[in-house]
Amino acid sequence: QAQTLAAQASDATSQTASALRAELEAASQAAVAAAVEDTNAKAAATRDAALAEAEREAGEVMKHFEASLRAELGEEKRAALDAQAQTLAAQASDATSQTASALRAELEAAKAAAFDAQAEAAKTEKRAALDAQAAALAE
Repeated sequence: QAQTLAAQASDATSQTASALRAELEAASQAAVAAAVEDTNAKAAATRDAALAEAEREAGEVMKHFEASLRAELGEEKRAALDAQAQTLAAQASDATSQTASALRAELEAAKAAAFDAQAEAAKTEKRAALDAQAAALAE
């Protein structure tokens, strides 16, 4: 009877040990699965945070790049307008110079014509006076 009880106890212990091993194995598998799931969730959260940070940084870079481009284009426009203003000023100066030269030439021509007209009038007047004298002497 003692041997039977010992054998039954041994069987019960063996069954209990097997049941405990099975429970332990199931618990270990559940713990591993939970750990894997937790790790995956943390990895996804880390990835999402990294992506959000990268998007924010990219947005800042794009804003800076856009501002730089606007400034550069503004400088190019200013330089182009300055160059155009200088060209127009040079053209205006040339036109003024040409106009002044043309007006001087016209003035000189008008003076010459006036002197010629005065000389012709003086010549005609002198001739008339000489003719009058000659007529007076001839009488």
